Amino acid sequence: LQASRHFLLVEASAIYIYSYEGRLLASPKWSGMRPDSLSKQAISLSSDCLAIRDQTDERTVHLFDSNTGKPLNDGKPFTHKQEIVEVALDQTGLPNERKLAIVDKNRD
Repeated sequence: LQASRHFLLVEASAIYIYSYEGRLLASPKWSGMRPDSLSKQAISLSSDCLAIRDQTDERTVHLFDSNTGKPLNDGKPFTHKQEIVEVALDQTGLPNERKLAIVDKNRD
């Protein structure tokens, strides 16, 4: 995945965020992480944030600072009532106004 300031690589055992100069910025991790089963619908990257749907609980989305890899929202993931099919982060605007869009299994 690509964003305006960096890009993301997913390998079988890890996720890496690099600057376009080739410097490793972050490698976010959480309990139960299984990068080998991620799809492009389950992950979204913006200039300041990374959103990843949990592979073990598909109602949960983990949010990370894309520059440091630290969890956002005091480490508490976002949880929806239904299973989430797709996640997306808006790509414009101020970081403190970043919006997360989700599509659940009902396509709502």
